[in-house]
Amino acid sequence: AAAAARIQFFRIAYGTALDGQIISNRETVRIINGAIQSERLIILWHPKDDLPRREIQLAFLLLQCFETALPFGGTIHVNREENTWSISSGADRLEIDPALWRYLVTTSPRTEIAPAHVQFALLPECVFETGRDLQVEQTEQMLRVTV
Repeated sequence: AAAAARIQFFRIAYGTALDGQIISNRETVRIINGAIQSERLIILWHPKDDLPRREIQLAFLLLQCFETALPFGGTIHVNREENTWSISSGADRLEIDPALWRYLVTTSPRTEIAPAHVQFALLPECVFETGRDLQVEQTEQMLRVTV
């Protein structure tokens, strides 16, 4: 079940999101619980509505970015009000690669992105397609992205 959820997660995160495709909230939660959630990493998904696949794609790419900042685990809160995502996490220890997180806000061809961090390369394009801006706030123990 976890392997199937992981495949679905990657299909949504990295596949083509066509207009009109809707993913039920129940399906989204099932995929997250099977693909990402673990004893170390807790995802608190607060949206209740069925959402367009493009919106879920955006959230899934963000979740993968957050995973890189939480190698020792933590809790990620996912909220959505109207058309704005707010994803945040607090942890005793965050491992943030400044160049990758800066790339989300100000893309630069000089930023080298390893294949293991492809989500950082794809996310700005996904955000651009929605016509929104992405903002990153961070402290030593908190990370928040609003888009």
